[in-house]
Amino acid sequence: MTQKYNGQIGATWSQLGNPDLTWESIVQNNIGTDIRAFDNRLTINIDYFNNKTKNLLALVTLPALTGVDRQYLNIGDVKNKGWEFNVNYAFIKTKDVTWDLGFNVSTYQNEVLSTRNNAIQYLNSNGAAIPGYDVTSFYMRKWMGVNPDNGAGLWEVVNADGSKSLTSDYNKASLQVVGNATPDYYGSFSTNLTIKNFYMNANVYFSQGGQIYNFYRSFFDSDGAYPYYNQMVLQNGWNRWEKPGDIATHPVALYDNNNLTNNTSSRYLEDASFVKLRSIRLGYNFPKSLIEKLNVNTASIFIMGENLFTITKFSGVDPEVGHQIVELHIPVLREEFILFLEDFL
Repeated sequence: MTQKYNGQIGATWSQLGNPDLTWESIVQNNIGTDIRAFDNRLTINIDYFNNKTKNLLALVTLPALTGVDRQYLNIGDVKNKGWEFNVNYAFIKTKDVTWDLGFNVSTYQNEVLSTRNNAIQYLNSNGAAIPGYDVTSFYMRKWMGVNPDNGAGLWEVVNADGSKSLTSDYNKASLQVVGNATPDYYGSFSTNLTIKNFYMNANVYFSQGGQIYNFYRSFFDSDGAYPYYNQMVLQNGWNRWEKPGDIATHPVALYDNNNLTNNTSSRYLEDASFVKLRSIRLGYNFPKSLIEKLNVNTASIFIMGENLFTITKFSGVDPEVGHQIVELHIPVLREEFILFLEDFL
């Protein structure tokens, strides 16, 4: 990879090679049914999958002191299962007017079955593959809010005997699984309407559950750690500690704050659920009698909007946009989808 240092061109490794790397192998178990009724106006597809991926391939973060901070590894075995349901119904089906409405919803669950030596496999600074947990698990310190007496941030400590306590010292807090990025379910609504040569298509996408790590808040919601950055306006329901006794969501703000309250923790994990009007198109197809004179098969004019609005509790710009840390190839139903795990830098 080409780099520049002190005005000179040089080259560095982009990732460390791995001579022991092997292909993933997938055992797929799928069952489904297709139903058509009412003169093909109604179509229903129901599928269930329960698959196992062996030698899952992932780009893993290495300690930077090695000089090369990334390497592809076979991190272990993963089981994934879920349902997919699709239904489409043509409400109107005439020569001049057609209108259909579609709906689909999918559920997805996964579990890490094993890792190399059954140890915690760190994927990056925020994620880890751990047997028995979701492959998208967030592995970090658990934020426990604000001390009402002095406004200091609090994190959880898991003691050797399993008991738990609180600390205001970030470095003493325990690393643990605090959530994951996998939604409970996701899907979409779509509709297609044509009236003679005019048409309209629209798609609404939704996702429920799962979390996203809002990395940018560590800069723009930093309690004064970055005093030269503009700080975000506190959301509804958020409040800043100001005096003893305050029950607050945000610690005391200090100029050039060095209490590490903006360091990686579940404080910046947010609900990734959303509903989005992904696209809508209004158009007109020119009559064949007109375009055939121009030796053209089809021609149309349209206006289109994408991502026109999003309903979400996420405090960032878009819950679908995050820092991608690892790319996993997960088999789902009849085809292989690529699942991009969001977040964590």
